[in-house]
Amino acid sequence: MDGFRELDNRVCLMAKHAEEMLQLTFEALRHEKVELGEMSEKMGAVVRNDERDLIGALAERAKTTPEARPSLKVLVAAVGHLGRIGGELDVALHCVESKMRDRVPFSDQANHELGFLFESAQYLLRCAKDTLLTRNTVLAKYIQDTGGTLRVSIEKFALDHEDRLLSGHCRPEAAAVFLDILDALNGVIGHTRLLGERVVQAPRDYVPLHGSR
Repeated sequence: MDGFRELDNRVCLMAKHAEEMLQLTFEALRHEKVELGEMSEKMGAVVRNDERDLIGALAERAKTTPEARPSLKVLVAAVGHLGRIGGELDVALHCVESKMRDRVPFSDQANHELGFLFESAQYLLRCAKDTLLTRNTVLAKYIQDTGGTLRVSIEKFALDHEDRLLSGHCRPEAAAVFLDILDALNGVIGHTRLLGERVVQAPRDYVPLHGSR
């Protein structure tokens, strides 16, 4: 049982690393500091290593404890979604670094929209980590509902961006960078929703980290 506790802890640590990467990417965008982008890139490497090591550890555990495979599948799914979140953040970070390198300006409105999405995505990811720990269906529904609302907001922000571009309030060179960041955050939120959904769909014998063992 201690082995399962260790695996649970490692998956939750991976979620924390993904959250830290998201925060660093946002801080790099907000403060336009190259060193923050470099820190985010290093954290992205940590997330990738987490995914590789955890998938291997979970596969080995399934060989030695085949009766635990239904519960292990929950952790495999969580690791997969966290890995995809890291991949989406890699894209966002690349855009942020391109913006800083080429001195691409964003409008105040664009900065406000991205700030709202980064902060909301970070909170949602934290909720998903808590859902992994507790298998709380109420929290999982909150992730689903809030994530759905955020994805609607992203669609609206993209449409508003088109209006700003055509009215001259957005520089053409900023358009692709802004939309690519929007798309990456949409992916982060989407995989966070899927992570929460998968955890609460776990088999009844799934025991979360703080349950009785």
